[in-house]
Amino acid sequence: MAIAWGYDEPDLTGHFQSMMICIIIGLPFWFLTKKNRSLKSKDGFAIVSLAWILIALAGSLPFYLSGSIPNFTDAWFESMSGVTTTGSSIIGNPNTLPNLENGIESLPHGILFWRSFIQWIGGMGIIVFTIAILP
Repeated sequence: MAIAWGYDEPDLTGHFQSMMICIIIGLPFWFLTKKNRSLKSKDGFAIVSLAWILIALAGSLPFYLSGSIPNFTDAWFESMSGVTTTGSSIIGNPNTLPNLENGIESLPHGILFWRSFIQWIGGMGIIVFTIAILP
């Protein structure tokens, strides 16, 4: 959001709306689950799987709400690709996003940073998940 604000780009509202949606939906769940409970490894795998889906869902909001990716399915695909570090992207395809005449360089700086950040978080998640499974 700070990058979009610094470059004075129109995607700032999409970032702000995404942040507010995540806060409004996330705070009640956080308060409901504050109790300390012991988890089994089966529960941990379910939580991680659900978290990956929810992180990808939350990560797709700035793409969609800023209008950079007008189709929500494509925005979710782009976000899930970053979170899982698969490397697939719909941004370089002119048939999917005809408004991006120069490809990925046409996106606002805030969205480019968000895309990179999601991929970095996904890479860290893969590393942590691998370390948790190996022992």
